[in-house]
Amino acid sequence: HDGEWYDTGLPTEYWQANMMALRGEFPLCIDVWKDANARFNDSWVHQDAVVSGKITECIVGANAQISKDSNLQQCIVWDNTKVPSGNFTRCIFHDGGVLSLEPASIT
Repeated sequence: HDGEWYDTGLPTEYWQANMMALRGEFPLCIDVWKDANARFNDSWVHQDAVVSGKITECIVGANAQISKDSNLQQCIVWDNTKVPSGNFTRCIFHDGGVLSLEPASIT
């Protein structure tokens, strides 16, 4: 293998590699943009996703749904996943729920 290699065994590493790919920080061997919705400037959104809320630097998979009362920043949304209402930063939405990569606040 002559290209870039990133360990994505931990959720934070998976998130980091996806954000680096989104920003074009390393070359990809496939054209991921062919299935993207062109109306999103700083995010990759599959053409079959429904985004009613606000997203910033996100990756949104096929048939994902983001509600109108959602605000996502630097999140990854897997295929066929519904995002609930709310404000989310650095989260991975998957078929079993949501994984926040932000440290929990101590009160």
